[in-house]
Amino acid sequence: MLPQLLDLVDLRNRIAHHEPIWQTDLPKLWLSAVTVLGYISPEAEQLVRDTDRFAGVLADSELAFLPAIRHY
Repeated sequence: MLPQLLDLVDLRNRIAHHEPIWQTDLPKLWLSAVTVLGYISPEAEQLVRDTDRFAGVLADSELAFLPAIRHY
């Protein structure tokens, strides 16, 4: 659990200091957040997994093109 928690602390700090997060591994951070939530409340984790739209929003966003642009 510690690596996931450290990922979330780092994300929180980046957001709090108005640093860009678009170059971070957002899917990994999303998974860390859901995993930590599951340690706290398995029911809440399942609710998030059932109703969350993160993957769809990310796929539809400009961020979906970043890996291709980085390797261009």
